[in-house]
Amino acid sequence: MNPQARGTIVYGLISAAVVWPSAVLFALVMGWATAFKLMLWASMTGYAVLLAYWSKKPKVVLIFPLALLLGSALWPGIRGAFFSWY
Repeated sequence: MNPQARGTIVYGLISAAVVWPSAVLFALVMGWATAFKLMLWASMTGYAVLLAYWSKKPKVVLIFPLALLLGSALWPGIRGAFFSWY
């Protein structure tokens, strides 16, 4: 197994173990949907940085897509990008 595949599996396990409890804690402060979307965004940001590191791309290329995703996470009333069942 190559290091990228192993790193992806390990990152996924760690992310799953951290995102859910963090979202539950933040839900007490800001509401369940917003807390979960922000934790999901944080997890995707970490994985994007990891992928940029592996591909030896500059991290600055991540700013625009991650800013758009953060904007969609925080925009009131938008659930379609994150929660497709609504």
